[in-house]
Parts: sequence; C-alpha cells; structure tokens
Amino acid sequence: MLEEVKTEIDDSWHSVLKNVFENHPIKMIERTKNSSGFTLIHGDLNPGNILSPLNGNGKTYLIDRQPFDWSLTTWLGVSDLAYVMVHWWDTDLRRQWETPILREYHTHLISNGVSGYEWEQLLDDYKLTAVQSIYVATKWCALEADRQRMKWLWFSQLQKSITAFMDLECSELWAG
Repeated sequence: MLEEVKTEIDDSWHSVLKNVFENHPIKMIERTKNSSGFTLIHGDLNPGNILSPLNGNGKTYLIDRQPFDWSLTTWLGVSDLAYVMVHWWDTDLRRQWETPILREYHTHLISNGVSGYEWEQLLDDYKLTAVQSIYVATKWCALEADRQRMKWLWFSQLQKSITAFMDLECSELWAG
C-alpha cells in the first residue's frame, strides 16, 4: 500500500502506521474489559446506507446493517459515528462538526438513561474507533488487484484517517 502511494504521502505516514499497528490492537483489547459504551452497532454506516428525507421532515433510516459471522456487531456505539465522520466526510466538515455531534450524542445517551459513561470516556472511545478507519483503508490493499482498482476509495479514506489520527492526537491513547 505504501509503495503504491509513496510519492503522494508525507514521510511521517510510515511512522504513524507503524505506531498504529504496534499499539492500537492492544488498546482495543484493553477497552473490552469495561463494558460501558458497548452496544449493537451498524458496522458500515456510510452515505449509501443512510436514507433520510430531502426536506428534513420525517424519519431517517439506517439500512444494510452488517450482521455477518465475520463482522463486528457489538462494539462501542460511537464507532458508527467515527466510521461515518472519518471515512466519508470532508476533513473540514469533520473538524467543524465532530465535537458538537459527539456532545449531542452523549447528551442523548444520558437523557435516555445511560449512566456511568462520562464525556471523557466517550471522547477516548471516539478516538480509539477513529483509528479503526486506518484498518478499513489498508484492507482494500490486501489484494494486489484492489490496490490499483480501488485506489480512488482507499487512498481518500487513508488520507482522512491519518489526518483524523493526527487531529485527534490519537497516539496519546497509548502514550505514557
């Protein structure tokens, strides 16, 4: 994957990716020891799986949930928000809207009876799950044919994911 984009990326990406693959899996495993924030997730919340009325009136539907044997179906609820905002939103829009959306999400969790899930934990969970976006982008490169054929998709997702990683200072999750 890095060979495919070596002239299009900053050299720092190599160390970011190494850092993620060395440290992030351990943090994900550690996070499973505390059940707060866990719920059923959609797993593939992308713009094609969101149906909402054009005029803003009416219900919004999330379709094409991923309940397969191979897919993650129970995880941190905020992971669906991380997936849609990091992968699919323009970086400037993500930067502008992610904190207000996460605050609104947290407010709704609390108002609907969720207790013991503090804002700081939700924010750490968001960062942890935002890093998962890097895995999605790199998975597209597992097959040599997809490396070039799907570059239009995975390279954009990789750029957004690494930018989010740096914006959110995700490496602080395992520093110290």
